[in-house]
Amino acid sequence: MTFLKRLFFLVLVLSLSLAASPAYSSHGAVSKVTSSLISAPLGGFFGLARGAVSKSSQYASSFSTEFGEGLLPRLVGVPSGFLVGGAAGGLTGLLRGVINGVRISQDSPFSAAAMSLDGDFIDFDPYDFNATY
Repeated sequence: MTFLKRLFFLVLVLSLSLAASPAYSSHGAVSKVTSSLISAPLGGFFGLARGAVSKSSQYASSFSTEFGEGLLPRLVGVPSGFLVGGAAGGLTGLLRGVINGVRISQDSPFSAAAMSLDGDFIDFDPYDFNATY
């Protein structure tokens, strides 16, 4: 294991053991830290996947429509829209997933919204950072 994996594992084990102890369980601070440590990477991963899928299909459709009717505009529009939408949606989805993982896990730890798993898979808007849950 690399150093960062060992450090993450150590922090996770210590925070879980402290969260189970009666002295810390009433405060909830350790639980919030643990939830943020778990929700941020998972939210980033699922945000990247959901953002890439939703925006690549949207951009592929709009690019092929904007290039006009016929086979050639579709041959150019669909792949270019798929690549641009996948990259833009994936990067912003990653960012939104990490932000949601930290922000939402403070109020509702280990929830689906904190890990960017709420709602339908394709109905994910990675550009809406002010979404309320």
